[in-house]
Amino acid sequence: MDKREESMRTEETLATEDQNEETGESGLTGTFWALAAAQVVSLFGNAVLRFALPLHVLSVTRSSVAMGVVTACAWVPYTVLAPIGGVAAGRIRKRLIMATLDAVMAAVCAAYLLLSGTVDVVGLAVAALVALYAVQSIYQPTVQASVPALVERTAIQRGTAVVSQVSMLSSLVGPVLGGVLFGMFGIGPVIAVSGTLFAASAVLVTVAVRVPFAPLPRDAGILRTVAEDLAAALRFLREGRLAIFRMILLATAFNLVLSSFVVIGAPVVITQVLGLSAQLLGLAEGALALGGLAGGIVA
Repeated sequence: MDKREESMRTEETLATEDQNEETGESGLTGTFWALAAAQVVSLFGNAVLRFALPLHVLSVTRSSVAMGVVTACAWVPYTVLAPIGGVAAGRIRKRLIMATLDAVMAAVCAAYLLLSGTVDVVGLAVAALVALYAVQSIYQPTVQASVPALVERTAIQRGTAVVSQVSMLSSLVGPVLGGVLFGMFGIGPVIAVSGTLFAASAVLVTVAVRVPFAPLPRDAGILRTVAEDLAAALRFLREGRLAIFRMILLATAFNLVLSSFVVIGAPVVITQVLGLSAQLLGLAEGALALGGLAGGIVA
């Protein structure tokens, strides 16, 4: 048995010992539901902010190009950091990652409110969205990686489905809430609400979430360790889970070709071409997410 297998068995043992609480027939523990609740709060803050900031840039500049640039800049850290987020979730205490990231976003929201009116709106929006997407690229893999340690083995699929549906639910309701707040009060209250949600999630994770942790052995530097972990994951997908690898490539192709038209095109057409309100744009974004939620439930 190599060091990695030995460490994984140790982590499984710690997880089993830590789950002395009542799980019920579903196999989902109380700690898992605390994690899901924290995810709901954090993702609502994320979805509201992700919806409102590009729309604020569009309403101020009246430029779809400016909105596209802001959104593109935000996706760069997500693309780069998402694979690294999976590595971090396996090697750093998951509760620490989640609480820290929520606290960082609460601080970003506070800084935005302090700097609003004194800094260029496009630059400020880019900075806030870059932080938001960077945090999300690490936060969500950490939540997903926590599920096996918090539920019974037979309930892993059920727990993963709950986490995924929570994410889709936030995408459904977040834009609607963001549209109502932005349309009625402007960007300031939206930022304040999001910051409050992030702070509440950080407190909830710190107080109520306990994820068993056993660090994987590391016999190389950080960069080499990350490269080796990513290479191992790629080999696993290509050699052992080829169907999943093909699905990832298909999803990548869809996102590259179609998502940009929806992400940028829908707000421009609804608010600029048709002259409709931010509230109706929020409903339209929610309707798009409803399709994803329905697909997830059917699957």
